[in-house]
Amino acid sequence: MIDYLEILRLNNLGYSQRTIETTAHCSRHTVREVLAEMDKHAIQWPVDDDITHANLNRMLFPDKYKSACTLNRTIRTFTVSWQSVVLH
Repeated sequence: MIDYLEILRLNNLGYSQRTIETTAHCSRHTVREVLAEMDKHAIQWPVDDDITHANLNRMLFPDKYKSACTLNRTIRTFTVSWQSVVLH
């Protein structure tokens, strides 16, 4: 899981993207993408205490969240259809 809060905190402290990558255990691409989305949505450190990683994930990457929800619905639909076929 990507630690969005840690990436944001380290960036605020002035760490380089390479240092953030190493400390947060993620790729340079991920750090670059997260920081770009943080800027786009004007999210700055410190964040409110009630903001969680899941909240940030939904705010920063809403399309990824929608895809996961759609996939989950599709899998459930497929499973129900498959069970009805087996029962007949």
